[in-house]
Amino acid sequence: MPDSKDPIPPPLDPNEDPLEVAWRKLEREWKEPQAHERLLALANSLGRLAELGRRYRRVLEECPERRPEAERGIQAVIAHAMLHFERLAREERLNKSAWRSRLRLSAFLLMLIFILVALLLWRML
Repeated sequence: MPDSKDPIPPPLDPNEDPLEVAWRKLEREWKEPQAHERLLALANSLGRLAELGRRYRRVLEECPERRPEAERGIQAVIAHAMLHFERLAREERLNKSAWRSRLRLSAFLLMLIFILVALLLWRML
């Protein structure tokens, strides 16, 4: 039997949703902050933070005794999502910057070719 400190166990059935398996494990260890962190890492790696946020929201609305952990879970999901979008925005800025650099280099090379052709034509006259 896996220890509660072990990572999320793989689903027994390959068709079973890993997030669902991890959520059920979290429900058994609800008061353990590490269990929430493991689930958050899994949802983040699967690209399913929004789904995890909805699950926490449902707990927030339906289980007042679990409210503090659900609120912390929602805040953690929001923080991870913001980091993800910040990373995407940074990558987009870098891509635009690289594109501009290539454009400038292309323009410089084209101008250099025109100058060389003009010099060759001038020498031929």
